[in-house]
Amino acid sequence: MAFISRFDNRKPKQPDDLVNERVRFKEVLVIDQNGDQLGVKSSREALDIAYDANLDLVCVAPNAKPPVCRIMDFGKYRFEQQKKAREMKKNSKVVTLKETQLSVTIDTHDKNVKLKRTLKWLEEGNKVKVAIRFRGRQLAHVDLGKKVIDDFVEECAEVGQIEKIISKKAKKILESIKLFDIYRDEKIGIGKKSVAYSLIFRDKKKTLSDSEITSVMDGIVAELEKTLGATLRK
Repeated sequence: MAFISRFDNRKPKQPDDLVNERVRFKEVLVIDQNGDQLGVKSSREALDIAYDANLDLVCVAPNAKPPVCRIMDFGKYRFEQQKKAREMKKNSKVVTLKETQLSVTIDTHDKNVKLKRTLKWLEEGNKVKVAIRFRGRQLAHVDLGKKVIDDFVEECAEVGQIEKIISKKAKKILESIKLFDIYRDEKIGIGKKSVAYSLIFRDKKKTLSDSEITSVMDGIVAELEKTLGATLRK
């Protein structure tokens, strides 16, 4: 003779299986619609309490010992869960892999353009792969290609340091920071570059005065000079 137990301790495959009559654990910890614990009850007793309140019995923690069930409006609960899932999907940031291609003979203008674009991708939270393209006899000078990549990555890091310092010194009122130009010229010195940012300052509680903004800017410039040896172009 075979007996089939009314209570099944196996884990249901789908969350929807853990509602009302489908809650078949021998005992469950019950939490009512107000968030109060009613203690450990049999599944049948817990279901009767839910039905008496014109609500549903939903097992929210099947792996707990004993499993935890809440008394609630399951239709409303499922709607809220689906709404949260849609919001999370809407607000989730898709990280993509971008690629910046360099060459051994890359000129200054092209390098500036690619550096600015690469930094924009990084600010957006993307990953960036930096590759070098060799042509013909350039394959015999792999070391030159490595130096181009190393210099490019170092420049990305330098700009990142600048932005980190700006954010740190103006964190209370800095609303946005945007790199809009990278410029190289013999007039500003060999091996040097000019990096231009657009900064927006805003205080949610009051209107900022010119003196307050000037004080913050002076602090940023002083820290850049101290840390990176940078100077403000005039």
